[in-house]
Amino acid sequence: MSQLLDTILSRSNMVEAYNQVKANKGSAGIDGITIDQMDEYLRQYWDQPKS
Repeated sequence: MSQLLDTILSRSNMVEAYNQVKANKGSAGIDGITIDQMDEYLRQYWDQPKS
C-alpha cells in the first residue's frame, strides 16, 4: 500500500494532475480551493515533510 501512495503522491504525478486541472479551467473542489489558491498552497507547503 505504501508503494501505491508513493506513486500517487509523487511529484511528477501531482504536477501532471495539477496541469490537467489547470488546462481544463477546473472549478473549486469540495474544499472550495480554486486552482489559483492551490498553486499558492503547493508553492508554500510542497517541500514540508509528509506523514
